[in-house]
Amino acid sequence: MTSRYVRQQILPEIGIEGQTTIQAGRVLIIGAGGLGTHVAAHLVASGVGVLNVIDFDVVEESNLHRQLLFTPHDVGRPKAQVLAQKLQNQNPTCTVNGLVGRVEEVSSSLDLSNYDVVCDCTDNLGSRQHINAMCKQATKPLVYAALTGWEGYVTVLHHQRNIDLNDAFQLTGDGMNVLDCAVNGVMSTTCGLAGTLQANEVLKLLIGSTEVLDGKILCFNALKNVFRTFRLNS
Repeated sequence: MTSRYVRQQILPEIGIEGQTTIQAGRVLIIGAGGLGTHVAAHLVASGVGVLNVIDFDVVEESNLHRQLLFTPHDVGRPKAQVLAQKLQNQNPTCTVNGLVGRVEEVSSSLDLSNYDVVCDCTDNLGSRQHINAMCKQATKPLVYAALTGWEGYVTVLHHQRNIDLNDAFQLTGDGMNVLDCAVNGVMSTTCGLAGTLQANEVLKLLIGSTEVLDGKILCFNALKNVFRTFRLNS
C-alpha cells in the first residue's frame, strides 16, 4: 500500500481495509461547478478508484472565483474534460473520466449499477429531479447538496432510510429560486464547505460507516458560523 494515504489510514475508521475499499470505489459526480470541483478533488486525493464526472458546460471567467481548479487558460473549454485531466494528473493511480453532456441526455447510457455512490452537484431543478429519479429507480445512494449565498445544505438520499429528494425539499419553481446561485449569488467558501461535506459523506458511504446523513439534513450558515442537523421523515 502506497504511503500516499498513510495519514488517513491511521484513523481507526479507515485503516488498510478501509483504504482498500476506497480505492475500489466507483463514484459518479454530476456537475463540475462550484460543488463538483471540490467534491472531485477530495475524492481523487483520498484515492477513490474510479471517478466519472458529467457536465455539459464550459469554463467561464465568472466561474473562477469558486471553481478553484480552473484557470483563465481553461476558459471556453469543457468543464468535465478539464477537471478530469487535472485530477488524473494529481493522482495517476485513480481513473478519472469526463463526459460532456447534460445528465438528461446521457442518462440512457449510464448504468448506475456500475457505481457505489452518485453525487448531485448540479444547480438547476430539472437536473436535480432527474438525478433523484435515476437513483430512486436504481436504489443507489445519492449525496445531495445545494447552496446559495452563505448557506449550504447536504444530505444522503436513497440509502437505508429511503429518503427521497421531495421528502427533504419543497421542489417547486418558486421554492427553489432561493437555491439558485445565479439569482442570489454565492460565496466561494460556501461552495468549499458544502463540497467538502459532500465528499466526506461519499467516503463514509464507501467504507460502510453508519455515521452518514441518511435521514438527516445538515444546514449551515457560514456568515453566522451556525451548523444544524435536522431529521427527515420519509
